Amino acid sequence: MLQTSPNATCLVSSNLYFGALVGAEVNINPLFTIIILVAGDLVWGIPGMVLAIPLLGIVKIICDHIELLKPYGFFLGQKKKKQKGLIVKPARKK
Repeated sequence: MLQTSPNATCLVSSNLYFGALVGAEVNINPLFTIIILVAGDLVWGIPGMVLAIPLLGIVKIICDHIELLKPYGFFLGQKKKKQKGLIVKPARKK
């Protein structure tokens, strides 16, 4: 059986789960992503790592919507900025 280091496991799971599950909705600070993955591993092992990122995303969304908790939501990561599309305006005729 192939054994991997905890760092490699964190790296792979953070890239897979963070992007797929909450990356489209929430922009979580990468430092907190790594911290929550390590904490999830210490508490519940591999299932804890799988559940850690979505749970952090849920906490972030709750913090972003409750006025009293908004500073904590900002601390976990900034809201996703709206992207402006490239709209080409026609040139004015003189």
